Amino acid sequence: MSNPMISVIIPVYNVENCLAYCLDSILAQTFGDFEVICINDGSTDNSLNILREYEKKDKRVHVISKENGGMSSARNRGLQAAQGKYISFIDSDDFITPDMFERLYQRAEQAQADITICNLKLYFEDTGKYGYYRDEVLYYHLKNKVFTVEQAPKIVACIAVWDRLYLHSFLRECGVRFIEGKIYEDVPFSVETALKAQRMALVPDHLYYYRKARDQSITGQESRRGVKHRSDFIEIHRYTQQMMRAGDYSDAVWSAHLDHFIGQVMMHNAYCETRKEYKDFFVAARSLFDERMYTLCKQLKDVSKQDYAKRLEAGDPTGARNILRQVFPDSIRH
Repeated sequence: MSNPMISVIIPVYNVENCLAYCLDSILAQTFGDFEVICINDGSTDNSLNILREYEKKDKRVHVISKENGGMSSARNRGLQAAQGKYISFIDSDDFITPDMFERLYQRAEQAQADITICNLKLYFEDTGKYGYYRDEVLYYHLKNKVFTVEQAPKIVACIAVWDRLYLHSFLRECGVRFIEGKIYEDVPFSVETALKAQRMALVPDHLYYYRKARDQSITGQESRRGVKHRSDFIEIHRYTQQMMRAGDYSDAVWSAHLDHFIGQVMMHNAYCETRKEYKDFFVAARSLFDERMYTLCKQLKDVSKQDYAKRLEAGDPTGARNILRQVFPDSIRH
């Protein structure tokens, strides 16, 4: 039996309420030449039983169980098992349109692309409504082009792995894997692959739906207040920026990265619980910046990002707090 064209890798951990919806959207694809590798990452609810039922019903579904190790270890295990020409990562609480694989596969083959990206929408579980997530103008502008990160710098700030097809041989050549044991594992993987890809292509339509759970806005804010989230954020971005410095990337690429990155720094700093945590994170974030980054921050369009970067450069946490209070008025608790 020949290898499938696409290997779909799905990390699964305690998602019994939405797992079937995710799998149904995948198995209903108009393009059928794929395998679904479900990595049960030590689920304690009914997720594994659901996976086994789907495995019995459809020979394309393969279930691998492992001890809980987090999203990165599950994805890496899926990569070890994958046989397809292309790799797709899908989160187990999300869903896709029936033609996502067909559209991405056709564009990937046409463009001979290392990475082929689609647009996406947010799905708000509590209201059933949808929201836009990405730069619609950017996606429209790139829809018929084959490009590198230097030709489309903003693509480096599209931090995700689940809205795209990766050429499997490209991932092997890069030797890229997800950093295990850390939160924000998507960041170095998506940045490194975007930087190294010689040919990227895009389908501008919304083919992927990212589910926002009804309690996610609350838990998301609380998680940003967590010390581990902040320490992992610093460590992951230190690694990512070291990787970027090792290459000869233009100011345009760095500016696109910074525009996204400094917004994330501001958000994490704003959600610190105590004055000590606030100052500790401020100092840690400051250690990530160099002279070139500060210079480029002065050219950002968002004035609040410019001002926050100035406070970082000056080592002025009090001035930075005043800026954050304006941008995140309900966040600072100290």
